[in-house]
Amino acid sequence: MLTFVFAPFPFGMGMIYPIKDSLRGHPEGAHGTQPSNFVGLWIRDESIMFDFVGEVFYLMPDGRFAGKMGMTSRSWHFDDNTLYVDSVSRCGNCYSGNVTTSFNTQFVGTNELLITSQDPSSQRGIGGTYRRFEITEALKSQLKREMESDNEAESFKARSVLDVIEKYEETY
Repeated sequence: MLTFVFAPFPFGMGMIYPIKDSLRGHPEGAHGTQPSNFVGLWIRDESIMFDFVGEVFYLMPDGRFAGKMGMTSRSWHFDDNTLYVDSVSRCGNCYSGNVTTSFNTQFVGTNELLITSQDPSSQRGIGGTYRRFEITEALKSQLKREMESDNEAESFKARSVLDVIEKYEETY
């Protein structure tokens, strides 16, 4: 909990104002379970231009979520057959607290995952069919070639994937 103290006030009195998240008690750090079958680099099959969050992400074993974050920090956990993505805004002008979005998941084999929002009005940019990829030099080379493509959707996707790989590698 963050507390602001405003002083001095007349007669030597001060005032203390506690600042709390609207979802009091919700842990911002790692919590819940992070099953190994979810950990890894996930790339959506269908590219959607400028969908920075849902195009690609890396679910890390410690509950962090590496992807295009902007002013938002994200984490994940899987409990009660539901994938939860917690988003915390770091923007002082648009701070909305800790927002948790719930997703249904279905594995097709070990490296394909179908993600659908439990609340269709709250997609938060994540949804669709994803495939898990190993980060290799061959994949990075292929993405660098695709990044130079004249096809904007292909180029955007390649840039997005390389950005997430870079964020992941900065961490590990």
